[in-house]
Amino acid sequence: MTAKDVLRVNAFKWPNKIGIKDLYKARTFKEWDDRSCRLANALADMGMKKGDRFAVLAYNCVEWMEFYAAAAKGGFICVPLMFRLSAVEMEYNINHSECKVFIVQGGKDPADNKEFPWIDMVNGMKKNIPTVEKYISFAVGTETYDGFVAYEAALAKASPEEPATKVESDDPWVIMYTGGTTGKPKGVVKSHANLFSQYFIMIYDHAFNFDDCILLVMPCCHVNSLFYSFAVTWVGGTVAPYNMVSFNPEELLKTFNFYVPRFLGYPAFKLKNLLERQYFARIYSKKPNMGYPYIQKDKFFRPLNENRFLKENKLSAKDVFPHEYVKPQLSYEHHGHGHDEHGHDHAGHVAGAH
Repeated sequence: MTAKDVLRVNAFKWPNKIGIKDLYKARTFKEWDDRSCRLANALADMGMKKGDRFAVLAYNCVEWMEFYAAAAKGGFICVPLMFRLSAVEMEYNINHSECKVFIVQGGKDPADNKEFPWIDMVNGMKKNIPTVEKYISFAVGTETYDGFVAYEAALAKASPEEPATKVESDDPWVIMYTGGTTGKPKGVVKSHANLFSQYFIMIYDHAFNFDDCILLVMPCCHVNSLFYSFAVTWVGGTVAPYNMVSFNPEELLKTFNFYVPRFLGYPAFKLKNLLERQYFARIYSKKPNMGYPYIQKDKFFRPLNENRFLKENKLSAKDVFPHEYVKPQLSYEHHGHGHDEHGHDHAGHVAGAH
């Protein structure tokens, strides 16, 4: 089982259901599959072969899910770079893993209209990363840069066909680097089988299902987001990377109204911070014996209307958590055979499991 298979099956079963979204973009499963195939084929056109590595430097955004999926489609290995590292530290990880392509976020942050710093930073790194042969830039807008292949232009030129590369479950998919606190960072190789074993446990423990939306607050370059993202994809749910540069509890709370998540990929100390400030209601586990923070439908405790943040912004609990009061209406269409009105397989199959 690989993400290559899961995404292809989801695109067939639920082509018009939103598979990934952030604050600025959304992709259906069909669009996600198409764009991932195009990226994989574009990378192959640049000379990459199965087992070759590409690095990614970006804040959270919907494109991260395309990068991971493209690696699965083409049999490549994605090397996520933690954006908090210095240039020297990034150079070490890139050189150590011998990345051939470097994908970099450019443009401006729509939240404050400030330019992302990575293009200038990477231009200064180029002389020190000799294994990199091609640079790709992407942005929320249409910005392009000298010395970088424009992401959307590369996708537009590439074939949308499923790459012919045969990808096995034991093939490497991602190399996650450790922090290097006691020495040089170590590249931890994650195979498809390794990660899908983790996903199976997540699906079972959290009872993830087709209607779920997971909000990835942790960086998409962090293993936490990788652990939780495709677990939800496997059962047909929606993955929502939270666009953030730094932690902002007020902004995070406001985005709940947009994402309507059932699960947060979220560090415990920040969850504690939100609760201590009384920004939102208590979060309960779905199962009594489960210790994980879990947002469950219709299980929020009040007095939300008494919270300081809501009062200051003249909001009510209904404004912040509308799904607690009004059942969301499913607007996407369902295609394929043998599905009920909610798009579920009558046999209760997990995508790709049969």
